[in-house]
Amino acid sequence: LEATRLIRKLASPHATVPIIAMTANAMAEDRQRGLDAGMNDHLGKPVDVDRLHAVLAKWTAAQALQGNALAAPSVAENEEGSDFAFDVAVRQMAGSRALWGKLARRYLETASAPVEITALLQAGDRVAARRGAHTLKGVAATLGLLAVQRAVGEVERQLGEPESREGQEALLARELARLAAADETARARMLQHLELETGA
Repeated sequence: LEATRLIRKLASPHATVPIIAMTANAMAEDRQRGLDAGMNDHLGKPVDVDRLHAVLAKWTAAQALQGNALAAPSVAENEEGSDFAFDVAVRQMAGSRALWGKLARRYLETASAPVEITALLQAGDRVAARRGAHTLKGVAATLGLLAVQRAVGEVERQLGEPESREGQEALLARELARLAAADETARARMLQHLELETGA
């Protein structure tokens, strides 16, 4: 945000260069903060390829893309209340099921993020734990793991609260347990989905 403010103050033609925010936060207030700082637009993660192309075309004065790219729904919009949105995640990867499968297998091969977050907390590294939660939120959104995305989002929020707040540690422990359960379910569901995709 500060970099944007400084660019807008430049006494040169570069002061009006289009600036597009790209964050894992899709809240209205996050978008508004960027606009208030002088940004032109906002893209949330996971990135929808059609939406990305449309926004770039809009702000570079390129010819408008055909179709309904601007109206392309995000994972959260398309599957509100659902726990998984694999097909939508694939669409946001330009329809590449191979890419989704590669990322899903990588997720399955790595250690459980909830376990790693808990280990960091036990080591007293709350900053790294929150950073890990934020990373997992982006990965979950990319893969269409909506339950994991929601659960880790709450863990990240709790990690941002003061440790001294009454009952905070109990709330955090509850959300970590919820995240661990969501992650376990997601791994089983992804494995099943991959087996169906490959005909195994």
